[in-house]
Amino acid sequence: MVNIETIRSALNTKGYFFATEALQSHENLLHDQIEKLSKSLGTPRRGRHGKLIEELTPKSEREAPTNSLSKKFGIGRFPFHIDSAHHLTPSRYLVFGCMEAKGEVASTLLIHAKNIELDRVQRDALKTGIFLVKNGRNSFYASIEPRNSKFIRWDPGCMFPKDNHARIAADAISRWPNPKSSKTINWSRGSLLVIDNWTMLHARGVVSDHHGHRSLLRATIA
Repeated sequence: MVNIETIRSALNTKGYFFATEALQSHENLLHDQIEKLSKSLGTPRRGRHGKLIEELTPKSEREAPTNSLSKKFGIGRFPFHIDSAHHLTPSRYLVFGCMEAKGEVASTLLIHAKNIELDRVQRDALKTGIFLVKNGRNSFYASIEPRNSKFIRWDPGCMFPKDNHARIAADAISRWPNPKSSKTINWSRGSLLVIDNWTMLHARGVVSDHHGHRSLLRATIA
């Protein structure tokens, strides 16, 4: 297991930590390592179906859960987003461990919020545009970059523009990023990725190998 201070240092300086062969990829061992690391970073938050650690595999639109990005994009490329945007305060960190990776299947793309290339009108729209953030009975209204906050909020799967500024912001975001500004994570068994979910946006690459397979375990930390 990588030293926790090494991970914290990388999170503070560049917004993410990635290492290959950092974890034992057997499911039970990987689960335990992800859980231990998550508790070292903060308080793990339960996700879909109440699980602290969730398994992620590319799914077709037919197989995907309702209201998920997979339901909308299937095995195509996901747009850039943060996780848990539907919470009033999004999760601070995301921890991913790779259990299996065969073929060219669903890389992860990263971009730091400070590297997003926007003009002044678009940048202002991030702060002033109002979106409906859907979360069942707990739905609320918010902007992408709330004033005086420490995080950026964006997920097209649960955020819907309600005014012209929001539409400008959403249109600008849909064109992110300049490929030169993003980092591509290619998965292999035992790889570890930790993301500062307040400052980094991530996306999933296209599933280019239909005979391949990729399985990740993910934990979110408040």
